[in-house]
Amino acid sequence: MNEGILELSSKGLLNGASIMVNHLGDDAASSIKELSSIDLGLHFSVTTKIDKGSYSSFLLSYLVGAISEDFIKSQLEDQYNKLRGKNVEVSFLDAHQNIQLLKKIFTPLENFANEHDLFLRKPYEVSPFKNTKKYIYNSLAKKPNNLPLIGLSMMGANLNLEHLKQQIQYLNDRGIDRVLWMVHPAKGGVSNIDSIGFGRLLEYEFLMKESDFINDHFELLPLKTTLES
Repeated sequence: MNEGILELSSKGLLNGASIMVNHLGDDAASSIKELSSIDLGLHFSVTTKIDKGSYSSFLLSYLVGAISEDFIKSQLEDQYNKLRGKNVEVSFLDAHQNIQLLKKIFTPLENFANEHDLFLRKPYEVSPFKNTKKYIYNSLAKKPNNLPLIGLSMMGANLNLEHLKQQIQYLNDRGIDRVLWMVHPAKGGVSNIDSIGFGRLLEYEFLMKESDFINDHFELLPLKTTLES
């Protein structure tokens, strides 16, 4: 997956990357140096095998009250320090599988982001698309990001030129000229190609194929510059 991110960023099609630091092998860690010109963030994760967990087991533990804010704080500190230890200037914070939607997770993440002057991405999407996932995410997130988010409804096969044009028109109609567009591109390195993994390959192919259209309609800006202006 890292190969696609490196290629897209070198072509000016990405200006940020969210890093799962617990998943960094030696090769991936060394490639971070090639991303020094874009914004880098911590993709906080406690729900994968590498994190010694799973989404279902984490959710069950959360529902029975076994996940404390102190546990989240300690994991956050550990992962943040690991990333900083690789000489990464961290600009933003988000969470794997959008677990920041859970109140006991969101509060320590929000406090941590404020403490370290990080942009915290919430999965609240501003788009013309109607789907169950968007309704649930927006209802739980309750309020938009400081920078409007798009992309959750254009993942995988849903990222196509017609949908992108609809999204642009929707933003224009509302006078929204700056957004955070989230993508999940992968050129390769996706094991066990399921619908999610295949979708990541499709997103990479779309971004490469439609690079001229994207460059004509979007200007990539540094995250902090966008938020401060």
